[in-house]
Amino acid sequence: MRLRTTTAADSGHAEFTVIVREPVPDTAMVRAILDLLRDTVLGGQWIEPRQVVRIGGRLLRVIARDDGTLGLEEEITPEVWSEQVDETVTDLHYQQTVCARLELEMSDGGAAGPDLVPLRPCARTAGKLGFRRNVGTPEPGMSGWFLICLDEHDHEPAGFSTLGQVLAELPYLRQFLALPPDTTVIMEPPVTLAGSVLATVSRHGADITHGGIWFGPRRAPLSMTRARYGLGSFGDGLTRTMIGEQLGLPDVVARVALTSAAESGAWWVAWVLDDIQDAIADGTRFTAGQTVRSGWRTLRLVERPDGRLGLEERVTGDRWVEQVDRTLRESWTQRQVVGGLGLEASIDFPADTQLAAVADCVDETVSALTLSRDSLGDSMHSGWTVTCARSHAHGVRRTRTLWELAESLPFVTAFLALPAPISVRIDTSRGTDTTAIRAQVLWWDRELLPEPGSYTAELLGTEA
Repeated sequence: MRLRTTTAADSGHAEFTVIVREPVPDTAMVRAILDLLRDTVLGGQWIEPRQVVRIGGRLLRVIARDDGTLGLEEEITPEVWSEQVDETVTDLHYQQTVCARLELEMSDGGAAGPDLVPLRPCARTAGKLGFRRNVGTPEPGMSGWFLICLDEHDHEPAGFSTLGQVLAELPYLRQFLALPPDTTVIMEPPVTLAGSVLATVSRHGADITHGGIWFGPRRAPLSMTRARYGLGSFGDGLTRTMIGEQLGLPDVVARVALTSAAESGAWWVAWVLDDIQDAIADGTRFTAGQTVRSGWRTLRLVERPDGRLGLEERVTGDRWVEQVDRTLRESWTQRQVVGGLGLEASIDFPADTQLAAVADCVDETVSALTLSRDSLGDSMHSGWTVTCARSHAHGVRRTRTLWELAESLPFVTAFLALPAPISVRIDTSRGTDTTAIRAQVLWWDRELLPEPGSYTAELLGTEA
């Protein structure tokens, strides 16, 4: 994910771009970091390359990016820096979670990596240890934290280590850094260093966990999973479910008419047939005339001469054809767009039968429009709204099905699986083919940048 501010330039300052390279537990924290930078600038402070910014318990370095914006680097291992905020975002999420579970306010005096921690060497390998935050403001150069070995043995003389080094060796301690002063955490190290811990937390000397609770990322209990059954390919571009005949239920066939798609084999058609096969394995009997969903598309089941059921897709107007080519192509494009923007975990396929609101100012003469999606809580509405890109009263918004919208403005189809709240500003002055449009994506009013070299970057026109 690549997210950029859009308002810092109003004060003559460079905009900020932050990068998340791997999935993080809470993308809202990415926006919070951008907001912190933006508000700092709008408050009159100037941020320069090579400056250090303190966010929670981490020190991040400001860098000048090739695109003219400023970026952030974080230390991923001692002395190894990368342009990203993954670790900072993950720390903030779990620190917020810990404080919320303990009903304590997050401390704004987070300790930074170079600050010192008093400890005895045996604390690093202790079977039981304490992590305590002292009362009051720490002395210069001190973190305010103490690491204590609670094993019963002859302890070695105490020394000092930087907080950054302690956290590199014992990363599960990071989640406790936002606890307020006069708090003590007593725990046993987890089986894996980044795992969850059962800990007792005391505040002002009183146990507030009533004997201890689990903190950190816990693995969900193992559950029984349904056996996967292979799909079968036969004929010219035909793929079928295989479990139906074993259960006395009709199997379903998907036909791919395009040669290039058909040559890709069953893995390509699995987007359509996997869910259907799982349903058959659970005892569902499909019948002709029934409809099923695949991605944003509605498909229709029909009788086939071989006694199985086929899948029809709508191609133009109200014409249906036994094939799934367009369904697969559109699903691929939508997945590429969402993934190229770093939102793959939040992909949200609407249904082509759901409604969209289209302003009266949107017609064939419009050279730029805004496609925006909000969470409406209405199962009949997709949440999508289309207006022109001009700043004026857009007039009455009339509802149309997404299918009708895509028929008249086919280039919008690629963006329909983006999650709310999001808006796409599309320039169609060069034409309405997807290869001619230029687009900008805003997520929570911050610009969402595509991954360089991705399909999305090419589609949005950010790469030549």
